Amino acid sequence: MSIDRRYPIGQFNPPREFDQDTVQSHIKVIAELPKSIEQLIANLPDDWLESHYRKNSWTGRQIVHHLADSHTNAFIRCKLATTENWPEILPYKQTAWAEQIDHSLDVEPSLAILSGIHKRWATLLNDLQTSEWTSTGYFHPEYGRRQPMYEIVALYSWHCRHHLGHLELLNDS
Repeated sequence: MSIDRRYPIGQFNPPREFDQDTVQSHIKVIAELPKSIEQLIANLPDDWLESHYRKNSWTGRQIVHHLADSHTNAFIRCKLATTENWPEILPYKQTAWAEQIDHSLDVEPSLAILSGIHKRWATLLNDLQTSEWTSTGYFHPEYGRRQPMYEIVALYSWHCRHHLGHLELLNDS
């Protein structure tokens, strides 16, 4: 069976209801992402990060920088969700961001961002009360609906595993 290189772990399917054990497993994935990336790329040559996981895809370097961009936004969105009443978030053009000059830098600055953001993010998420997983969240204008915190944490856990899957595919390219 051939793997869909666009979605190496499958597409995201939002959960329909809150489950504390599932949420905790998602927080664990988020907390461990920086270490997972560092372990994956630790002994690889720098040119490995210039390869693509499929034709016309981002490079490994762009993926790492994208994760720093995306998860910085996600952390801020979660802070907004936990301090305001269903705020409307601001979408951004992730492909345009990935084409900017800073995405050609070494990955070390983005790994440092991920390390700090993910530590703070997991701490914030672990502090949520059971009721907050369903009573707080944000309005996503691209989806035209509210997303509760339990769905947000599932999305970003998937996002972590999705792009780790892309980085793992670079070995096969």
